[in-house]
Amino acid sequence: MPDTPGATGPGWAWYKYVVGDRVVEETLGHSLSELEAFLEELPALLEFQPGRIVLGGFSQGATTRMAMAISRPDLVAAVIGFSGFLAESVKVPFSALSPGTPPIFWGHGLLEPQHSAQARSVGPQAVGCGRHEGGGPRL
Repeated sequence: MPDTPGATGPGWAWYKYVVGDRVVEETLGHSLSELEAFLEELPALLEFQPGRIVLGGFSQGATTRMAMAISRPDLVAAVIGFSGFLAESVKVPFSALSPGTPPIFWGHGLLEPQHSAQARSVGPQAVGCGRHEGGGPRL
């Protein structure tokens, strides 16, 4: 995970969160570049060509994985995300009708109002949404 100082306090973060579905562009862009480089280096690291890659993540990891799938669908077969959101970002050129966007499962709790509303606005035809009664995702 890239080091994004001050993103959420001490520790590591994929990007600096602002509010709602907004992030600091440069921090998300940096993480997408790092993840893209890792995915492109994977065959050399593994010493064989892997099959199609499914990315998964929770919270910031889910947001970053969805952004990668939307911005670089050629690198990702599908995404499984829990409690993330679709970042409002020039790095993520998303519309519900984007051709070539890999399948995305987006699980979240009903008590996550921003995520629930965002999932409804995108629509189930674009992403598979798993919901349950509770404060967070049920795994």
